[in-house]
Amino acid sequence: MAGRKGTLLVLLLSAVMIFGMSGISSGAVYYSDVYNAGNVKLTFGGTADSPQFSLLLIGYTPFDDLIGARLHLRVYDDNPGDPSESALILATSSNVQITTINAYDFNGWIDLPSSIFPSIENDGATFFIIRATAGDFIFSNAQLEGTTAPVPEPGTMMLLGSGLVGLAGWGRKKFRG
Repeated sequence: MAGRKGTLLVLLLSAVMIFGMSGISSGAVYYSDVYNAGNVKLTFGGTADSPQFSLLLIGYTPFDDLIGARLHLRVYDDNPGDPSESALILATSSNVQITTINAYDFNGWIDLPSSIFPSIENDGATFFIIRATAGDFIFSNAQLEGTTAPVPEPGTMMLLGSGLVGLAGWGRKKFRG
């Protein structure tokens, strides 16, 4: 009977160890404040065609590993009916061209290239420029989002450790007896 209890205990500990690993938390997601541009009119070749703005990830711990970052922009046409407006988005802290968007009516997320992650990882902030490349349009607001790598929860590590100790004890008992 003692052998069955020991086998049952080993199976139970193994199941707890295997299924307990589902306690790895997903990566933390950090959001910045919304940068409100105040509906700045951008004109290709105009004097106000390149506003620079900074976004800071709130609660972000410097030098945490980013696995993803994206920028939300809201731009729209000042004169509906002219779909030929476009804008170039640049990350100035890393001097990287991110993308060109159709500025006729853009309200969405842009995935940022990993080449700008180091500039964000230093302090959670980076600078951007939006520049008119055709036509004229209104720049309304922007927001930055960053995601860090998943981290195991402390309870999962305790569970794994206790399972390994239990298996070691069972194995030691089995080989001695």
